[in-house]
Amino acid sequence: MRDKLIAKIRQHPGIPAHIKEELVQSLATQRKQKPAAAWADILSTVRRDRRAISVNMHNRSEALYLIYAEYVLLLKKVEERIEIAQTHGTPTDAEREAALVNARRAEEGKRPLGTNGHRWQSWVPPHIKEAFAAKVSQAYDSAGYKRGNRFIPFVTTEARRNAKTVAKNLTVTLTRIREHHESAPGSGRGNTQYRALYLCAARMAERCLHKIIKDYEAGIANPVDNPLPVNWLALLDAPMRARLREAQASPGSVDPEGLGQFYDPVPANLAPDFAENDVEHAHTHPLEDDDDKEA
Repeated sequence: MRDKLIAKIRQHPGIPAHIKEELVQSLATQRKQKPAAAWADILSTVRRDRRAISVNMHNRSEALYLIYAEYVLLLKKVEERIEIAQTHGTPTDAEREAALVNARRAEEGKRPLGTNGHRWQSWVPPHIKEAFAAKVSQAYDSAGYKRGNRFIPFVTTEARRNAKTVAKNLTVTLTRIREHHESAPGSGRGNTQYRALYLCAARMAERCLHKIIKDYEAGIANPVDNPLPVNWLALLDAPMRARLREAQASPGSVDPEGLGQFYDPVPANLAPDFAENDVEHAHTHPLEDDDDKEA
């Protein structure tokens, strides 16, 4: 039943791609806990996050107090919705019903509601989250606070911590790629077109990673709804991933288009040695098929 529902969602032309993925992710990661334990897990997280905000209300500035109070009320409503849902079935039932409702709303041209998954945030409709996040950002701007470590609604401390860990791991990976392929430390250029391609890809990934992190800081995106990918290849666009796969298959025939600033040709008498190293790298560092894997 679940597989058929996932297939139907994926094939539905009226559901936006990002909504499809949220629905599929919600259905595909259903927990194997007993219903009571699963409900308790969901409720404990929303209650914990609500308390974390509530207990510090006395420290809020006058300019921001109302927005925090509104957030506490919103979480209370989410908690009440989950409490009602648990009286009508299992968490799996709630997810399945939400998927059907959203599929029907998509057919009618209506905005999706929450997916009602194992994260309490999924019980809040996307447009509600977006509107409230914008309201929080406006409140900070009006109060004169600079961009930086602002309160980000619907994002837990754990999620932010995990995002920092993933970002750090990605940075380490990209640094290693650069160190391996550069003709000289810090040059940003490679002796062969194969190496130049990897340096170009690493730079593209760095730019994408930097933008995502900046969007987190600005409140434009958050690590719950827009998680960082675990695999650095997912930071690349489809054409670049395709070029890397082609390079893996044939390291000696990489297309030099667009690689000028990354390419520092090796002298002809040394070319065979570097070509052999490229082939060895291609054999020992195969690209993962699931290069869009996310955290």
